[in-house]
Amino acid sequence: MPKMQERPRLLLVAPYVDEPAMLQALSQGLNVEVRTELFRTSRSVAASTWRRHWNIFRSAWAAFKQRNHVGYIVFGEQFIGLYYALLTRLLGRGESGGPRTIVLQLIYNRRPGWKGKVYRALYAWLIRSPALTRLACAASIERRYYVEEFGAVVADKLVFIPFGRNSPLDTDDPRGLAITSAESPFFFAGGTSNRDYKTLIEAFRGLPAELQIACYPSDVVNLDMPPNVAILHGVFDDEFKRKVRDCTAMIIPIKNTDVSAGQLVLLDAMRLGKTCIVTAGGCMEDYVDDKSAICVPAGDSDAIRQAVLDLISDPRLAIELGDAARLRYEKSNTRAAFGRAVAASLKV
Repeated sequence: MPKMQERPRLLLVAPYVDEPAMLQALSQGLNVEVRTELFRTSRSVAASTWRRHWNIFRSAWAAFKQRNHVGYIVFGEQFIGLYYALLTRLLGRGESGGPRTIVLQLIYNRRPGWKGKVYRALYAWLIRSPALTRLACAASIERRYYVEEFGAVVADKLVFIPFGRNSPLDTDDPRGLAITSAESPFFFAGGTSNRDYKTLIEAFRGLPAELQIACYPSDVVNLDMPPNVAILHGVFDDEFKRKVRDCTAMIIPIKNTDVSAGQLVLLDAMRLGKTCIVTAGGCMEDYVDDKSAICVPAGDSDAIRQAVLDLISDPRLAIELGDAARLRYEKSNTRAAFGRAVAASLKV
């Protein structure tokens, strides 16, 4: 009897354990056997730039050693892919004709001075490597930004893939959807990347509502806090998710809407059926519209203030927007939907 041909293999390299739904979507979409290369990053390691990058480099090296035995590699963090590209550049083997690869997700921010110029040149050299087949952006506007920044040579590599978070919550489970607010209603904002907390804090000055912000001290340094704004430090993981669950609405004020920021927090809130007040622009509006969130102009404290007042005066509005956000999430932003989109991008 003829020997049965083995399916190609896909290697997923990431600092997290992915959902079975993501692995299944990759396997079915590409007809491959999925293997994972997991590396853990503790909070102490994450706090040290050098230790974190050493861990990431080790995972890139593991992928590099396996490249001749797999048909696809999915990098679950961008620096894994960048270090992989560096290894293929330096060692000069397997740059072309190797496995098809994708980086999830590309995030580049300009840096000032001569260090910024060096960083940009190195970044461009790595993402142009033939070892990287696809570079995924979590916001549609980012693709245009990166083409302008790095040239048409990367245009064919860049793909917009809406991020996928987790499986839908079980609405029959009493621990599932949290559509009731806490005993002391509050609005909640959190995160540190590309946030405009100055505008948000000003919006709450004098409002008959409480705002809680979970962030690092550097995010709100030298800002004058009104008495109805509480700054929380050290709120992570389950405690952060409880804040999202219990708040009246989530507010995500973005400073620069040309780059990705805030999508993970937004998707967690959508999954819970929470109303969100977000900064208008591609960064957020790839995920919500005016039927599933309240979108306000960037840097407009008056618009945020009016949105808060509207939700206070009309509790039904919060429920309707939250329900629409949850349904939108379940259709387009689950981990399974993300896996199908990643697989499709690698086929082309």
